[in-house]
Amino acid sequence: MPNTTKKDYTKYSQRQLFNLINQLEQEISQANATSHERSVKWRKFRNY
Repeated sequence: MPNTTKKDYTKYSQRQLFNLINQLEQEISQANATSHERSVKWRKFRNY
């Protein structure tokens, strides 16, 4: 049985793909920033 949760990106226009990639990059950088903040807070707490 085929996996229906996978999207068929071949039907997307170049512009849609560009926007999708841009959005994913922003989400990744936000996640990295959050992760960095947590590690900085933990280091400060540990060295207290």
